[in-house]
Amino acid sequence: TSFAHPILGSYESVKSITMDDMKAYRKVKNSSQNVIISLSGGLSQKEAEALVEKYILPFCDQKPRSPTVYADKEVFIPTIKTHHTFVKKDTNQVYFVMTTPTIRVEDPNFKTLSLGAVMFGGNMSSRLNSRIREQEGLVYTIYSSLSSNALAGELMSYFLTNKENARKTISLFKEEIQKVLNDGFSENELESSKHILITNTLIKDDSLETLFAFLLLVLY
Repeated sequence: TSFAHPILGSYESVKSITMDDMKAYRKVKNSSQNVIISLSGGLSQKEAEALVEKYILPFCDQKPRSPTVYADKEVFIPTIKTHHTFVKKDTNQVYFVMTTPTIRVEDPNFKTLSLGAVMFGGNMSSRLNSRIREQEGLVYTIYSSLSSNALAGELMSYFLTNKENARKTISLFKEEIQKVLNDGFSENELESSKHILITNTLIKDDSLETLFAFLLLVLY
């Protein structure tokens, strides 16, 4: 099968590549149908299209599809049905994952939810880490994370523990959720999470590669 061959090719296969092979590959792969271009900043749609037509399309052999402007896209949120899935395995460890649908990036409450996710389980001093991992010592790891794009989003919580601690961990997990619902977060938690969120954003935007990866996640 193809899995039997090295990803980078062998010495013989690489050496046998010709310029015609490269041109043929470019003609097939570097088409407008296979390229996603993300632009952000002080550009109108018309200006962005002009730049693409001038610098990108000359290298493409097919007519491009119509551009998608997500700011004007009507969004349909699917109906989510609550369900539980248990998978039994011959292991002493228990993996717990809980997800819930949330708001999309463009929602005015997205930044508030982002801070809430950080305070609840998004850093080492979060509610989940402080109570269940540090104070009780019940889990190997525990966290929550928010993932949202232009269409929808989800809040995921995860922990890894052993069979003996699983029921107690779930009970404390539910208890921490109820505390947040009843009492919210403290000012100290809020300020700390703001710094963490700002730092994470700066690190994420530190290179073009990570920036465009983030843009693709948000837009698609």
